Amino acid sequence: PPGAGGGVPVGELRARLMRADRVLAGVREELVAGPYDPLGALRRIVRAVAPVPGTGGRDGVLSVAGELVARSVTAGAADFVSTHRAAVGVTARTQLAEARRLLGPDPDAADALARRARDLAEQDVRVHGNPYAGDAEPAAGTAGAVLGGVLLGEEADGGPPVGFGGPHTRGRWGTLA
Repeated sequence: PPGAGGGVPVGELRARLMRADRVLAGVREELVAGPYDPLGALRRIVRAVAPVPGTGGRDGVLSVAGELVARSVTAGAADFVSTHRAAVGVTARTQLAEARRLLGPDPDAADALARRARDLAEQDVRVHGNPYAGDAEPAAGTAGAVLGGVLLGEEADGGPPVGFGGPHTRGRWGTLA
């Protein structure tokens, strides 16, 4: 039977109100408990109180809040991609371009694509920073130790490490023993 929501059953309206109350209560608890993600909270609120289909769509504050979230997330992803441009792959860049394209017509889709682009870009940066990510960890640790100077190469004749103190200190190795 139609209800006060323009042809939407009363039971569905009640269920939506209860869900919105639960989401708002959860956001309120996060605010009191300590650090929270303000954009994530706003995203959950917008989705929880979204207009009922068939009642006029998104109007007013909700559409502005949804667009604000999408624009902020897209800008953050774009900043991350441009900062780490050498390490970010084509998939993350494509997702970001699509998110930018959808900012006006579909902020919800733009938000989701921008978050996905940021996740992919972060993954690309992690892999780029550790080229041995797919190999066993000891190999990656050893490579990092050598590059960081913790482990140094030795001369071919078994002498002291090549880079430790330079050629002017090689004579001191005998006196340190």
